[in-house]
Amino acid sequence: ACRPRSPLATASMLALFTTCTAAGTRRCSPASSAISSNASPKLAAKAEVTVGGRFQRPPEEEKVENAWRVTEGMLALLAEEVQGRDRDFILLVTPSGKQVNPDPEYRAQRMEVIGAENLFYWNRRIQAFAEERDIEVVNLDQEMLDYSILNQTCLYGFDNAVPCGGHWNEEGHRLTGERMAE
Repeated sequence: ACRPRSPLATASMLALFTTCTAAGTRRCSPASSAISSNASPKLAAKAEVTVGGRFQRPPEEEKVENAWRVTEGMLALLAEEVQGRDRDFILLVTPSGKQVNPDPEYRAQRMEVIGAENLFYWNRRIQAFAEERDIEVVNLDQEMLDYSILNQTCLYGFDNAVPCGGHWNEEGHRLTGERMAE
């Protein structure tokens, strides 16, 4: 499991992601050590709410709002740095496999478990933040959901892993790559 070394990494989704990516870990959350492939559905659902679910609805806790402030501040600084070097900065926002699962029952249960009105709160919040600051943003959440429903296919996961979860599969990479090339 990835364990951030600084309070900044703990307070920021972006910093947590980059810390875990640099460490080469698969699971990237403070509670990931409590979740295993043998975990009961109840434990997994609880972990979803305590870790990921907090960011899939408007903040109810000060520490979640602080995490958003830090993340948005880091994103603004990154965009400013890139644009200050006369380069284009394009923010690509992609959904998780849970958000674009082709099964409507799964998505409805997911919203119920995390207590959200829709599955795209964080995607839309990041998009709105970027647009308010004239940062070019490409948000693939609705496009990927529509594609998975129309084609009844998962864009994440592999035959030997969690269905519709984890990393992009070949189809997810293809769809995202084609959109990025436009």
